[in-house]
Amino acid sequence: MDDKQKKIDFDKWLESERKHQDMCGTYDFCKYCDKKLENPCAKAVEAISKALNETAYVSKKRP
Repeated sequence: MDDKQKKIDFDKWLESERKHQDMCGTYDFCKYCDKKLENPCAKAVEAISKALNETAYVSKKRP
């Protein structure tokens, strides 16, 4: 989890530098973020992935 957070932080920092603004709070997964937690971005990414999998429409073939 810590490695995933470090990668997200690095990528977020690069984009923030490129766009000359803080990108924290601008990603789709940010709505799942709880900044009080350790590794908040990594946990938010896991939460959005879980939510998308739980709500994804699965087509079943009919005979």
